[in-house]
Amino acid sequence: LLEAVDRDLNLANTTLTSPAISGATKLGLAVQTVAAAGGNQGAATGIAATAPVVLVTGADSSKGVRLPLLSTAGAGAMVIITNVTAGQTLKVYPASGDQVLPLSDNAAYVMAASTTSVLFSADGVKWIGFEGAVIAA
Repeated sequence: LLEAVDRDLNLANTTLTSPAISGATKLGLAVQTVAAAGGNQGAATGIAATAPVVLVTGADSSKGVRLPLLSTAGAGAMVIITNVTAGQTLKVYPASGDQVLPLSDNAAYVMAASTTSVLFSADGVKWIGFEGAVIAA
């Protein structure tokens, strides 16, 4: 049987004339663009839970965004935040009463300029995540 499989699938010295992948599914994620605002949790721009890819403009090292409420987003929620502003940090707050580990409840973390953070809610109670390094030009 293995000899037959090898004989039938041996593609050595074969040129594919019209290669194509069929049946593949494109992963689609809704994208939202928001402007950073406010200097505290209550005044920061809220991120909608329905569009997990977030492009943030207008960061000026004092403004921020606020993550979706975990009791609404639930376990398994994911948010990808990109600070598109060069040279300016961005504050990222949890919703009121929520937490981004390892910080305390309601505390913001600061994203570097031109970076992306990926956050997950493993348990529906707190956010965990990481921030990627800046891609060099």
